[in-house]
Amino acid sequence: MKQKLVFFASILTLSFVASANVRAQWVPTNGPNGTRMSCFALSGDTLFAGSDIGVFLTTDHGASWTAVNTGLTDLSITSLTVSGTNLFAAAGGQVFLSSDNGSIWTRDTIGLGNSSITNLVASGANVYAETPINYRVYFSTGNGTAWSPLPTPPQNSTIGPIAAMGPKLLAGFSYNDSVFASTDHGATWTASISGLPNDAIFGFAVSGPNLFVLTHANGIFRSMDSGISWTAVNSGLPVSEIQSLWSADTSLFVETYDSAYRYHTFRSGDNESSWQELHIGLPDKQSITTTAVLGQDLFAARYDGGIMLSTNEGSSWTPVNAGILNTNVSSLTISGNNILAGTNGGGNIGPFLSTDEGASWTKVDNGFSFTADVHALASIGTIFFEGTSGDEAGEVFRSTDSGASWKMMSYWGYDVVKALAAAGTNLYAGTQFGFIYRSSDSGASWSIADSGLPPHFSAPISSIVTAGTNIFAGTEDSGVYLSTDNGGNWAAVNSGLADKKIASLAMSGANLFTGSGDSGVFISNNNGASWTVVSTGLPSIPIVDLKASGTNLFAATQDGVFLSTNNGSSWEAVNTGLTNTFITSLLITGSYLFAGTDASVWKRPLSDMIPTNTVLSPQLTVSRIAAYPNPLSQSTTISFTSPESGVARVTVVNLLGEEVARVFEGALSAGEHSFMWSKPTGLAPGTYECVVEMNGRVNQVPIVLKAAE
Repeated sequence: MKQKLVFFASILTLSFVASANVRAQWVPTNGPNGTRMSCFALSGDTLFAGSDIGVFLTTDHGASWTAVNTGLTDLSITSLTVSGTNLFAAAGGQVFLSSDNGSIWTRDTIGLGNSSITNLVASGANVYAETPINYRVYFSTGNGTAWSPLPTPPQNSTIGPIAAMGPKLLAGFSYNDSVFASTDHGATWTASISGLPNDAIFGFAVSGPNLFVLTHANGIFRSMDSGISWTAVNSGLPVSEIQSLWSADTSLFVETYDSAYRYHTFRSGDNESSWQELHIGLPDKQSITTTAVLGQDLFAARYDGGIMLSTNEGSSWTPVNAGILNTNVSSLTISGNNILAGTNGGGNIGPFLSTDEGASWTKVDNGFSFTADVHALASIGTIFFEGTSGDEAGEVFRSTDSGASWKMMSYWGYDVVKALAAAGTNLYAGTQFGFIYRSSDSGASWSIADSGLPPHFSAPISSIVTAGTNIFAGTEDSGVYLSTDNGGNWAAVNSGLADKKIASLAMSGANLFTGSGDSGVFISNNNGASWTVVSTGLPSIPIVDLKASGTNLFAATQDGVFLSTNNGSSWEAVNTGLTNTFITSLLITGSYLFAGTDASVWKRPLSDMIPTNTVLSPQLTVSRIAAYPNPLSQSTTISFTSPESGVARVTVVNLLGEEVARVFEGALSAGEHSFMWSKPTGLAPGTYECVVEMNGRVNQVPIVLKAAE
């Protein structure tokens, strides 16, 4: 009785909170953050970073970043350079100028060609712009107000990389694979080849009084006399693996790419007599595009992973991306207090974990040999699964430690895993090529389970949802399919389904919903035997995700989030405070609705959107689970209270998340429930978890099994 009094007290408390949150609205979580970074520029104590979503600056050594893009008509920044008080940015075929630290940008492309600008180099008041088309270089002597092409190089060769030292411009020419210098904006050139091999020039770097050049096959050479003579400086470096070269302050950096497909970054600050590898905490699956040195802080810009900071000369690294939001959140899932976000499509891709309801996010990609797009997530007990594409195409990864580490559990060539769902001990994976795979051992082994589905390569699997012994699969152009035998056989269930472009499936009690590509939402209350459209109030745009909380249904669109409290009969927008309405995924937790967008994750209290009379009970699917006795030697009674009806599964799993007993699976009404569990013969003493899954949410309690007395 005492326990029930505490439970009812919590109901009253939550009712008061629900009333107090009437004015609550959507708020952004702190991530996931980061994006594809291309370049740095330093002006005093202000560090600028160029990315594929514009220019950012930090004045607090990376603790926070602010976008400074007013006036930029192209945000795909490829290069930054500083000339006096002027900051120049290259984007596409345009050069932009700011004289106030990026607050306002102006564009002036008079004289520039239509080619994209890949590199900007400042030399006093002169600025040079390098283009890839015909390898032309343009220069401006008037702070970017007008541009002129450099004269055609000798012998009809083309200009490769460029660098500047004082008034001298240096360039790699194609016709003889060497370095030339000019002091008159390319009107005349002088060969600078003493000590250089006859080898293609890949890049330049200037570090104090020293000039460095990267060659194709012979590594790095240094000139201490502005390019007149050269000496090799490759001691300790894997010369054949060097990919890029750059400088920051008085340090020189090189990046290599080894036969195991790993990137390695080296730094030298002592005239290149020795090199230090920067690797602890610096991911080797992603290329470093450039670095910057600000005081004692070392920054690294990652091609697909934002910005890293080292405060100990590169011995260890941490991400510093606060304020840089451009991460497409493709999927969300939860296990206990752990929320996992899968990201893809550029930006900072991979899995991210939050243990504090989105207050902070940490990238958790240990175990991935390459950067991978994440398209689908699922959990069984405390085990996370994710389906990927990209470099790690067609693979399912598993984590048994809340995302701290991952292990590849499958490989299906260049296919893409687009859907994951768990049903009891079975895990199902649907792919772009129209395959469905089944695993009965937590992903350790897989078998094809798609008999009766459309022919392979004709109908991508977009969504999978389970309800007791029924498994439903949505396809991108062939409707919905049902299996009642664990995926052994499938049959189309499309009667009345006017739109067969299925983007999402959701279960709410006995009701099955589809979110379609063109025609809104459909409902079936007979396992797909017949369908009815229920889209009143929805915009005529694709429904990309559906999530149910009891009888409440949320729909994600590119025009925000919509809610139906009557099984889809009518819908209303619930977007108050949501400034980014490009919704890509949804997740319902105990108290919040989380929305993944094309840039980050937002959240809003459920009590703010669902009418008060429907949330008088806690927002958990079930109340706290009790097991008595606990510890136990032979049997225990598992009890909980459900404030809503739905399909439930009660299991006991080991600490790896592997099911050791199925206590119950089926439909439950709202109210109190209890089940007796007797330990299976031979089950070893130890700690286990009782897991209750209901209406897409999970609650669990530890159970200690002691040796028989």
